Amino acid sequence: MRDKSGKEVSAGEFFRRWGEGIKKATPLQLTKINFYGMGLVVAGIFIGLYATAKSKSWWLFTILCGSLILTIVSIVGNIQKFIIFKEMEQVSNQGLENEERQWRGDEFIKALKGRSQ
Repeated sequence: MRDKSGKEVSAGEFFRRWGEGIKKATPLQLTKINFYGMGLVVAGIFIGLYATAKSKSWWLFTILCGSLILTIVSIVGNIQKFIIFKEMEQVSNQGLENEERQWRGDEFIKALKGRSQ
């Protein structure tokens, strides 16, 4: 395996770096990853439903229908988490901007006081 710079890395080193990267991921990023992965699961379920309906394996078709229902519920929950995390990130960013403006204001007031003395 190779890293971004093209240097050869061992499998152990690759997974160590991958683990460190995952630990740094935000909940919003993890939710996005989960959401995109679910697309593959849904595609697999639909392909399985088509194949089992064609081969008349009704017992497997029934299991896949149940799996589809559970997957849809999981996707809805993931969408709700995504919306909440997105709102939390926006509020957090606004708080940081307000804090930065406050700091700049304090520096401005100090500079004005220094000029008047």
